[in-house]
Amino acid sequence: QSTWGMNFGFKTELAEVGVPYVNALATLRDANTILFSPRKLHVEKFLETKESKDMGVVTADYIVIAVGGRPNVLAEKVCRNSTKHAITSDDIFSLKRAPGKTLVIGGGYIALECAGFLGTLGFPTTVMTRRKFLTTFDQDMARKVVAALEQLAHVRAIPNALPYDIEKIGEDKYRVKWKGDKGEFEEEFNTILMAVGRYATTGLLNLREVGVDVHPESKKVVGGFDGQIEKSSVPNIYALGDVLHGIPELTPVAKKSGQLLAHRLAMLKRGISDGVEFDRTRLEYTDIPTTVFTPLEYSCLGHSEEEAQKKYGQENLEIYHVLVTPLEEALSSRLDAEGNPVKRKAFAKLICEKVGEQRVLGIHYLGPNAGEIMQPLAIAMKMGVTKRMLDRIVGIHPTVAEEFIQMGITKASGMNPEKTGC
Repeated sequence: QSTWGMNFGFKTELAEVGVPYVNALATLRDANTILFSPRKLHVEKFLETKESKDMGVVTADYIVIAVGGRPNVLAEKVCRNSTKHAITSDDIFSLKRAPGKTLVIGGGYIALECAGFLGTLGFPTTVMTRRKFLTTFDQDMARKVVAALEQLAHVRAIPNALPYDIEKIGEDKYRVKWKGDKGEFEEEFNTILMAVGRYATTGLLNLREVGVDVHPESKKVVGGFDGQIEKSSVPNIYALGDVLHGIPELTPVAKKSGQLLAHRLAMLKRGISDGVEFDRTRLEYTDIPTTVFTPLEYSCLGHSEEEAQKKYGQENLEIYHVLVTPLEEALSSRLDAEGNPVKRKAFAKLICEKVGEQRVLGIHYLGPNAGEIMQPLAIAMKMGVTKRMLDRIVGIHPTVAEEFIQMGITKASGMNPEKTGC
């Protein structure tokens, strides 16, 4: 119902500004013509025979491809019956029953977020990945995220393991067999949710016939033509979001690039193709803040430790960190199943250049309200913030955010970063 309400709201907003909405499947006939039909059969028939008499037609000076992607499941050769018995993150909210004991397959943020809310709701939950969790993130932080997931949501985390067989043994009951670095196991679950990546839904768009370059592996649109990251090999066709190769698969990235691209296309329609204002419609795909919405949220911006070490060298870095109990947690009386007090602690880290003003290269935070804290820090990062600048900022007390302007303990010192007072 909530999803339906949001979709209805988006359609209403489009109608209010005079943008027609067509609920149909589309394909390209040429660089300026879109064919569409509510029936997939019509699109497939056109791609095979070029027959389009049963399809609607829209022509445009510019075309933007923003079809996004869909979740993958493990291939049958990897895990038997995965396509038959597993669901994805697209399906979990439309289940007609409670998920019950759930196995989540995947190690990225979608897998951990799903495992987190299922565990928090009280469903016995296991999350399993073939390698490490959050492999593209700072691994020091990733380990802390998983530890918090286990402690706060009671999720069992199994790295370095992968299922190879799913067998239905009853109504909403499945036996899963997996292999890992600790051996071979089997266990029964009520739901198997796979979050093992996504694929671009470009297969029916007729892109190659029209002349749009498509990456051979990702099947995404290749951009970067004429110095515009969203511009394809066909001058009037653009792509944005998850369907654009090499771009972070994050909703806010697609949203912001879409806003800027709309302004750019409006300028092109007026004959403006250069200048300061035109350049301001280009999104900088660097220093993008993001948050993993696990029970204890994790936000990051800029380089991970691993990336910074590789680019600048460990000897040229200074890493500051702090562990603190937020005031609201210090006053909390929540107890775990054994009657022990549960305190959510916050951990913050700054990765800086070692010399001079100590330019900040990466910002990481694990704790309550992570997204709210990281968003304004993204502005500072874009402006070239340094540790010396942060040291001169007056904090708002008592907040966790003020820890970013008063960090003094470095990782290299070996000192305990936990604060016990103000």
